[in-house]
Amino acid sequence: MAHRVDAQVLVFHVDLLIVASVAVLALLSLPRLLARFSRRVEWNQGLFLWHSTQVYVRAEPVHASRVSADRQNRPSDLSDSGTLRSAGGVAADEKERSTSYPRHVPAWSTSLHPFAVILRYPIAPRVSLGQLLLMAAYFAVLLYAGLYHASPFQQPVRAAYVAMSQIPVVYVLATKNNVISVLIGIGYEKLNWFHQWAGTLLVLAANVHAIGYIYKFSQAHTWLEHYHHTYIKWGIVGLVSLDCLFLFSMSILRTRAYNVFYATHQIALILFLVAACLHQSIIIPYVAVAAGFYGLDLLFRFLKSRVVTATITPIPEFGITRIEIPQLNAGWRAGQHVRVRILSSKMGLWGWTEFHPLTIASTSHGSEGLVLLCKMTGGWSKKLYDLTRGGEEGESTAVVGKRVKVVLEGPYGGPGHCVFSSYSGALFIAGGSGITFPLASIQELLRRSSEGTSRVRFIQLIWVVQGPGSLSSLIPLLSSLLQHQTPVNLQISVYYTRATVLPPSKVDLPDGLTLTPCRPNLARILDDAVNATINMKSEGALKGMIVGVCGPVMLGQDVCRSLGHLNSSQRNAVGGVELHEEYVFLIVVFT
Repeated sequence: MAHRVDAQVLVFHVDLLIVASVAVLALLSLPRLLARFSRRVEWNQGLFLWHSTQVYVRAEPVHASRVSADRQNRPSDLSDSGTLRSAGGVAADEKERSTSYPRHVPAWSTSLHPFAVILRYPIAPRVSLGQLLLMAAYFAVLLYAGLYHASPFQQPVRAAYVAMSQIPVVYVLATKNNVISVLIGIGYEKLNWFHQWAGTLLVLAANVHAIGYIYKFSQAHTWLEHYHHTYIKWGIVGLVSLDCLFLFSMSILRTRAYNVFYATHQIALILFLVAACLHQSIIIPYVAVAAGFYGLDLLFRFLKSRVVTATITPIPEFGITRIEIPQLNAGWRAGQHVRVRILSSKMGLWGWTEFHPLTIASTSHGSEGLVLLCKMTGGWSKKLYDLTRGGEEGESTAVVGKRVKVVLEGPYGGPGHCVFSSYSGALFIAGGSGITFPLASIQELLRRSSEGTSRVRFIQLIWVVQGPGSLSSLIPLLSSLLQHQTPVNLQISVYYTRATVLPPSKVDLPDGLTLTPCRPNLARILDDAVNATINMKSEGALKGMIVGVCGPVMLGQDVCRSLGHLNSSQRNAVGGVELHEEYVFLIVVFT
């Protein structure tokens, strides 16, 4: 006698296992969440964009020869170069400010460093060994649920139950404001790989279910009889919707026909939920959960949206469009991004309807407001760049640039519950256009240092570019950062990898900025940064060093390998070394 298994109970237990796993991860990240939000300053950071009357004023860049002289005669106390000012122009740090450092809670990778190094080992682009093991374990659980005392050809309904159990998982991970990201402190974009994997398994289970019944009906010669049933037709509609979602999500189609991918996703994800409910009523509770989280995400997207006027200017050296919104100057954290829609008919028939994610390149409470950089890499970004140079709808301003209406949605992503200012040292490594994340992070750390709310005493920026010409337009900004009047020791090193006919002039480089014609030795740089942090004077025990990476995939993998080779005695002396990888959004990657 065959062992009978209640498939509905079995897959319900699978979902309980998934929920329990998320709960464990949430408990592990709870200390960092509590440490972050124990400070009121974090309550309105990283959630909504807003305008603040407290503005951080950076130092105005001066000639390189003056930078060196100013550094030698720099007073020990804070000056007007890099202070927090109110809207009326009164310095907020006129009075002596006592330090108030954020509480530092190390990540689990600090305590389990050897284990973390193994899990971070890169297997493929943006796929680590830890991710691969998690994907294999997840597949094994679903495979067990699908095959335990069942055959896909004899009991094809089991695969349907497995597919049903994955509907809430896939839809929750697809949202920008998903509960899993909030609980474990990881941005939605960093969970996108698991959304794709869970979605693939959902499609696989649904197709196994359909093929099993087609085989069963064909063997009994009853396919045409069953085909005329309404629930079968809705099942076919749901299956086609899922297959379309999977097909147009393939990278080769998504990158080459993004608008088709976006349109099919918006239509098919809703059509599938409707078809699933009409196929079998038992699916309705799972669909209700998925629809509830999706509706909640739409509500938060609406609440996070702002319609503002932006000034757009071209940066010809990089083929980049600079988007500046001064009326929004607070509410985000370094590394976060916003989704941007340009409300101009010059963006094309459908271009004005498209949302594109762009990394925020400025610091919160900065005098420039919210600044975005959009690299010219595709049709939408090219139209935006052309709009800055002669678009009829762009209203000319008194300065170079044009004004245009934009819709901003966000902020999203970022460092999660990790607080950079709680560490003793920071090393930022960027490749090419990935410089946006380090620049925003360094400005934020310098601002917090001037306020007495940052423990960081050593910051090093490593920027890898193809040619030295990439540095020219950023020298004023880098110079102003190097002129900060805080206790932080800031060093900036630029490496260019492409040979030039004439060596670049280093006369105009400010003190503290170096330009080197080679690829950086990341292992040595990491070793020197740790030693520099250890040697810096610090109040109390050292609280570790944060290593932030943003750029090409290979750069992040090289940094991971270098971290694995770091001497254990150095790592312990500095209080641990943690890695934070950030994706750069200069043009659309996710929707």
